[in-house]
Order: sequence, then structure tokens, then C-alpha cells
Amino acid sequence: MFDSPKSSIADAHSTVAANKKRYRCYFTNADDRIQSYEPIECEDDAEAALKAQELLTASHFTSAELWQGKRLVAKWGNAARRHETTADSRT
Repeated sequence: MFDSPKSSIADAHSTVAANKKRYRCYFTNADDRIQSYEPIECEDDAEAALKAQELLTASHFTSAELWQGKRLVAKWGNAARRHETTADSRT
């Protein structure tokens, strides 16, 4: 007959979760080695990048990489500088 409030809330929550993409923010040290990571669920790359920057700022780490599966989305700190230097040497 009628949906119970609990099932409606659960359905709404699963719909919202289904629209989100899964990312991982890897915190790295000066040698570009992963020290820790934080899973992130966001609707797009821009939202995930903002969340990753907030996490990096709040952490004691100085660099991070944001990945969605096997795809590198962004780098900050030491990791970004090392990536830029490598890219510059190839041109």
C-alpha cells in the first residue's frame, strides 16, 4: 500500500550515493611515497579536488595526489612540483 518513511529515506540515500564517484586522496612524503589515504565520494572532479585540498590543509602532510581508480586527477605540494619538473624536462 504505502511506503514506510524508513524505506523512503533509505531509497533517497541510495539514490544520492549512486550519483557520487569514488576517489582516494593519497598523502605523500617528500620522496613521493604514500603515507596515508582518505576515501572521498563526490559528484565530480572539481568537488573531489576541493575536498582533497581541505583534507591536505587540515593534515600534517605537505603533498597529496587525488585518484579516481587508475586515473590521476590532481597533485598538490611536493608531488605536484616533482610532476611539473618531470614534464618540463620532456619538452
